[in-house]
Amino acid sequence: MTWHQQYYGSNQPKLSKVFFVDKEVGWAIGEGGNILRTTSGGKEWSSQNSGTLVQLYDVNFVSKNEGWIVGRDGVLLHTTNTGESWTAVSVGHNNSINSVHFTDATQGWITTSDGSSPRIMYTSDGGSSWQFQNFVPLYALTSIYFTDSLNGWVTDYRGNIYHTTSGGQ
Repeated sequence: MTWHQQYYGSNQPKLSKVFFVDKEVGWAIGEGGNILRTTSGGKEWSSQNSGTLVQLYDVNFVSKNEGWIVGRDGVLLHTTNTGESWTAVSVGHNNSINSVHFTDATQGWITTSDGSSPRIMYTSDGGSSWQFQNFVPLYALTSIYFTDSLNGWVTDYRGNIYHTTSGGQ
């Protein structure tokens, strides 16, 4: 067997995403605002306080210290201290945020949806301000990823993949 269960507990949260910055340090997120962190490659996990009870959908870190988590009802969380504390960041609405990706400490993208108008938002100042990009797809966006500040991909729930070579601008 090449896969081994690592997290054990009597009341395990339902987890939806996992992200590792290296082979030892990672986070897992999920329902009820649950955030788990490991510094042992998953042998041991500790809970972190998200400050919310909503479903968390995605997690992205640009370093061992700085990361972002998104979820239902417009939840966008930011940490600069490995998740010891999480700060809620406003994007100006309460639509669910499905996906997040930062290429460095300043440039990042999120996908949002209110059920009828999926959109992509961009920050160039580390999340202090967010702007909608002009791209308006037909279906809810499910994932976003950039290899650098210009080249990115986004998927929707209908199986479409979109690509940009201009950072979405």
